[in-house]
Amino acid sequence: KCRSSHLKCSVMSHSPSHAHGPQHPRSPGSLFNTERTVFVAAALLVVGGLVTWHLSVTHYRGAHIRSTCIKEDKPMHPYLNRDFVLQRPKFILFGDSLTERGFAPGGWAARLAHHFYRKVDVLNRGLGGYNSRWAVQLAGDVLADVDGTNTQLVTIFFGANDAARPDGPPQSAKQHVPVNEYKENLKKIVKAVQAKGVKRIVLLSPPPVHDVGRKEWQVTKVGAAEAAKLPLDRTNSFTAQYAEAACQAARDLSLPCVDLYRIVQQQKGWERALFNDGLHFTPDGNLLLADAVIATLAEAWPDFTPDSLPLHFPNWDHIDAAKPANTFDAFAALREKGPHAVGTVPEPGAAPAAGASKPAADKKLDTDKP
Repeated sequence: KCRSSHLKCSVMSHSPSHAHGPQHPRSPGSLFNTERTVFVAAALLVVGGLVTWHLSVTHYRGAHIRSTCIKEDKPMHPYLNRDFVLQRPKFILFGDSLTERGFAPGGWAARLAHHFYRKVDVLNRGLGGYNSRWAVQLAGDVLADVDGTNTQLVTIFFGANDAARPDGPPQSAKQHVPVNEYKENLKKIVKAVQAKGVKRIVLLSPPPVHDVGRKEWQVTKVGAAEAAKLPLDRTNSFTAQYAEAACQAARDLSLPCVDLYRIVQQQKGWERALFNDGLHFTPDGNLLLADAVIATLAEAWPDFTPDSLPLHFPNWDHIDAAKPANTFDAFAALREKGPHAVGTVPEPGAAPAAGASKPAADKKLDTDKP
């Protein structure tokens, strides 16, 4: 018992109920010891409180470095929209490792998928190490199944590897693409997406680089002695021109651009809080990125919100439990309209659908919706 609580035992050692032999009035020395014990206990409580406060503030700062233009996701709530589809449309995220890691724990792609939960399928087409020159060559394969009906959004997020320095280590020279070519490559990818009929396209600029973090990353890879001989593969100043080129390409094409180079550097302590190696995002960095994308969508297309999109199959409490045919006959009719046609769940107790063989007679179906 004493081993588990030193302070408790110190106080108990001066308690009359634990004294051995005859009890005597406390001497001035014993009073001093008791006061000292109380003082130490109080001091420890104060120190413990300060440590707890510091940790909580540190956690708060890290967890709340984020874009301030949108609020937290609303909690799950009943679906008021009775529209539904049988196949979800897609978002395609096309980019390099900053996209590839988007579904890692705390990743920005996962947050985007959650924001549009049960409304779209978010497809990650991130390719670590790739630059825009290589992306142009395989854009046709990435977009093979895409059309303006089944794909509601494409994000294009290249530049971090294009901005690798040509006079850096051998691997960075291999990835480097001159900035003017990079800008034209982005436009080629956009035109390939537009040729498929996709209306919503968002470009993302490369984020800034934390130079010190990149040197520390080199040390972990090759050791301090060898890293001291190597130039940096990327620098913040060199990346700046690629961020501007990405945003300029978006302006030239009248498309929205998420200017990560600017947004990230507006955050206090971004170098350590938002990057784990000077280049790739921490969970807090991913949170900032996701919120910036969501805010950009809301600004560019105000009517394109999760609440505006039909649900993938009706919500369970929209199914007519007393007369299930009222609901599922509408399913059958909708299948003949196409996988992405939009239907509406009949109100409970309404007459059954006119029949799957005559979907046009079902006035509850609305196929004019996007």
